[in-house]
Amino acid sequence: MLDSILRSFILSLSNNKNFEKFLVNSKITKKLVDRFVAGYDLNSALEILNKLNSLNIRVTLDYLGESVLDKKEAEKTFLEYMKILNNIKNENSISVKLTSIGLDIDEKLAYNYLKELVQNSNFI
Repeated sequence: MLDSILRSFILSLSNNKNFEKFLVNSKITKKLVDRFVAGYDLNSALEILNKLNSLNIRVTLDYLGESVLDKKEAEKTFLEYMKILNNIKNENSISVKLTSIGLDIDEKLAYNYLKELVQNSNFI
């Protein structure tokens, strides 16, 4: 029961734009956020990725988001992952949260999106 309440609370915070703004801009959390978040759009993330690759450091990119509420959001997230895949080099990878591509809505939908991501990746 407590796990369910805590999960609901954390998910509500993850969808709260004001909380996100606080985390990104707060002096308390800024150093931590800047260390792990390469950018807030694909172009800025790719810029950091390329710098790290030039130092022979491989990168795993993640499209931030969690537990989508409808199929349109799942599709939007899937398309963002596809855009990322189309812009990274073979030696880099992505991390996919299954709930962000619709697992909680429709398991078959999430499976099909994941299958397409794998088929379009350079990792196999």
